[in-house]
Amino acid sequence: MFAAMERFSTKHIKIPILETIKRNTIMKKFILLAATTLSLAYVSPSMASSNGTLCNNISGQPMSMEEVKAKVSEQGYDVRRVKREDGCLEVYAIDKQGSKVEIYLHPVSGKIVKIKKKS
Repeated sequence: MFAAMERFSTKHIKIPILETIKRNTIMKKFILLAATTLSLAYVSPSMASSNGTLCNNISGQPMSMEEVKAKVSEQGYDVRRVKREDGCLEVYAIDKQGSKVEIYLHPVSGKIVKIKKKS
């Protein structure tokens, strides 16, 4: 039975419509891959933290987390969390109006680099 099936195998029979579908599928995959690669190359620099370039020049003793909390609290913020990210100190706090904010500080000088309101 298997010998009979091998005789009628379609391996060497080329059906034009199937060949076209295979080529189109390969072309679609190639176009999708190229578009994804280009979009990632375009988006990646914009996703990089702009704060990192402002906080990279670290010469000196970085501030402790307690010093950061005290400095930000003195300015009227209710500090919830402090962490180091991309070279900056990132403070999650509540401002005087009750809005959530992210405050980015230089790790040595404690200078506020950026304040971002959260919704």
